[in-house]
Amino acid sequence: MRRPGSIEGMAELSTARAADRGAVLRRLAAELRPHRRTVAVALGFVLIAAAAQGMGPWLVGRAIDHDILRGDGRGLLRTMAALLAVYVAGALASRAQTRRIGASGQHILASLRARLFAHLQALPLGFFDKRPIGDLMSRLLGDVETLSQLFSQGITQLLGALLGLAGVLVAMFALDARLALAC
Repeated sequence: MRRPGSIEGMAELSTARAADRGAVLRRLAAELRPHRRTVAVALGFVLIAAAAQGMGPWLVGRAIDHDILRGDGRGLLRTMAALLAVYVAGALASRAQTRRIGASGQHILASLRARLFAHLQALPLGFFDKRPIGDLMSRLLGDVETLSQLFSQGITQLLGALLGLAGVLVAMFALDARLALAC
């Protein structure tokens, strides 16, 4: 049996806490809570980008089925202008959501680093005599960098990809449900 204060005991406790995914998600949500307004705005931008992704195929289908087949040059020009506007709006929304989430992620990480530093300073000197400093620093830096990647890129990429896929599926079903089912 391992001593509760030993490195092995701490590692087991840390591994057990990390394995409880629900607790990990709750702790991450608690970190995001002070930034919920910025995250909500970023999610709005994700929705705009996903809608733009879904509108693209629909506008291309409209251009082919209505404007080109009917020989409507002015209609084709309007549809292509709308397509350009949709793609520009999607690109701007994507950039805005990346900047919002990135800024929130950096604020969260700065707060986390400050709390970790304060915690390390509050530990007794005997704690550092018993544990290799390199291991502590490696673990702190690695874990914070992992969270940095999650907060600055992972969340937005995951949500953007899921909502983009949903937008494309909606557009496919709106254009031709049987063909969408076949795909």
